[in-house]
Amino acid sequence: MDDTLPKVGLTSWIRNSRQYIGLPLLFEFELLAGLSLF
Repeated sequence: MDDTLPKVGLTSWIRNSRQYIGLPLLFEFELLAGLSLF
């Protein structure tokens, strides 16, 4: 069973999703880090 195409498709999907999910995750991480300072 050749799984080359699924791997390429998954990689491209992760790259595309990072553009939309990356900023919210980064904002949430910085928010939690800021709250831990208080």
